[in-house]
Amino acid sequence: MAELQADAMDTAAAVQVDTSTMVAPPPAVPVVATSAQETAAATTAEDPGPAVETPEAQFWAVLKENPSDFDTWVKLLQIVEQQEKTFAAREAFDAFLAQFPYCYGYWKKYADYEQRQSGNETAKEVYRRGLDAVPLSIDLWLQYATFTEQTSKASELEKVEEVQA
Repeated sequence: MAELQADAMDTAAAVQVDTSTMVAPPPAVPVVATSAQETAAATTAEDPGPAVETPEAQFWAVLKENPSDFDTWVKLLQIVEQQEKTFAAREAFDAFLAQFPYCYGYWKKYADYEQRQSGNETAKEVYRRGLDAVPLSIDLWLQYATFTEQTSKASELEKVEEVQA
C-alpha cells in the first residue's frame, strides 16, 4: 500500500504545468451603437440575461443526474401529455419505460395517448411492446384484450356502415 502511495506521489511531482507558454484570452471588444435601436440590440447581445428553461427541460436535467427518480418521471410524463407534442411524449414514455418496464399502467397510458394522437394501430404496437416487456402482467393482458375488443367492434361497425351507404 505504501508502495502505491509513493508511486502516486512521484507521478504527481513529475506532472508540472508550464504556465509560461499559456496565452491570455483576447480582451473584450466594446460594442459601439449609433442609434437607440442598435443600443438596445448591443445591450441584449452583451447581457442576454438568465436562460429560461421549460419545466420539461428542467425535469430532463434532473433525470440525467438521477434516472431512477420516479417522481420526476411522473411529472415529466404529465407535462408532455398535456402539451400534446407527440415526439416529446414518445421520447419521454420510451425513456421512462426503458427505466421502469414493469409499470404496466404506464404502458396503458402510453397506448391511450397514442390512440388519441395516432390511432389504433400505433396504440396496438405500444401494447405489443408492453406485453413483450412484461409478458406475465395479467392486468396488461386484460387491458390489451379490452382494447382489442373495443377496436374490433368499432371497425366492424364501420364496415356495416360502409355497406349500408
